[in-house]
Amino acid sequence: MTTPSNAGTLTAAASGEARFFANSVASWYLATLDPYAPHTQNVESRLRHPVHVVTRRILYGNIHATEAADGSLHGDDDLEALFNDDDAEIKDGGPETLTRRSAARMEAFLASCSVALREDIGNIENVIPAKGSGVVVSRSSSNSSGTKLRNGVENAGKDDVKKGLSEKQPETPSNVRRARAMSSSSAKNPRTCRQIDHGDLMLRLDLYCRTLRRIRSLMDANPEKQIEDCVIQYEPKKTIRARVQVIVLTFLRNVDCVRDVHTTLMNLILRATLEVLAVEVWCDDLKSVVDRLTSEYEHKVSFASLAFLSSPDKSADTHLAPLLTKYFEYLQSNYKSLTAECELERMLRTIIDADLRQFFKNATFHSVGHILDVCRSYRESLDNIALPPPWKEGVFGMVGGGDVTVEMDEAISR
Repeated sequence: MTTPSNAGTLTAAASGEARFFANSVASWYLATLDPYAPHTQNVESRLRHPVHVVTRRILYGNIHATEAADGSLHGDDDLEALFNDDDAEIKDGGPETLTRRSAARMEAFLASCSVALREDIGNIENVIPAKGSGVVVSRSSSNSSGTKLRNGVENAGKDDVKKGLSEKQPETPSNVRRARAMSSSSAKNPRTCRQIDHGDLMLRLDLYCRTLRRIRSLMDANPEKQIEDCVIQYEPKKTIRARVQVIVLTFLRNVDCVRDVHTTLMNLILRATLEVLAVEVWCDDLKSVVDRLTSEYEHKVSFASLAFLSSPDKSADTHLAPLLTKYFEYLQSNYKSLTAECELERMLRTIIDADLRQFFKNATFHSVGHILDVCRSYRESLDNIALPPPWKEGVFGMVGGGDVTVEMDEAISR
């Protein structure tokens, strides 16, 4: 019998159910995506709805769906039919909409999937006419064309070069027609865009569905208790290693030069943090920790990389993976305080103007009188700070499934 103390540990059957839902979404998505659309566009148009369906099914619906021998999906509803119909009514006995933090987790997951691949900038050939001639030059072949052009100019006489530069060739109808023909042919034959592969998507979805399955197990073990949105404290080392692997592989795919390391790595880690904590914004403490982690990684690999002593893959395995493992262990130990700080940050962003917060955060006061003078000058703004009502959608209380008064009092007292 499952008890609240061990409900966060997934059984073999529960793990199989999570893997089933992950495989269902991954297979349907890869079979129905538009190969000519960018990866980010496919995530928004083809992945969002099935992820929403599976999120509701695991949290509130029938999670004991099985796969028959013929490969068809079984359960009270056909998952594939729900995936195909964006307007289908999902009857799972749960609330009409996801809770605020469940929705925040789903949005963070989709955002992480969107940045799994960099946009292929060279996907569509950029064809432009060369200035002063009817020749059409492709940017993708500019290096080879430039070499031939330089060799031709060097071999030509100086008088011929001057004559060629001084005379302007008219745009003949044949040249215009040739340019239009090349442009139309490239438009009629679009190239396929790079898409996420099945293994990468399956790993991401498996981690996401396992998180939802842990939450469902905790809900079933203690129905009287409010939903426990953050369950990273229950994740075993194997799951943490998988999360680290996802970040490392995405980082190696997305970084081309040294100047991209800090920004890219910080974004990947913070997106993963929003997902595991199920929050909408990160607090300053989290941002500072991630910034220090990223700087430490840059410091460890900078000299070795510049001296060609270590490849990016080896540096990531040797230095980045251990740092990320320690970071997730830090989240497991401090998830309660970090979640509370993130929730407080979200409330402050909601009720206080960003410029006003920034001013008081950076202001230096020399005396009590100075503080009073500054507060008097901002009296109108300070007097009109209104706390949001606890029953407002997406703020406190009912949406999060907790006690309205307790949550509001705790947020104000911090």
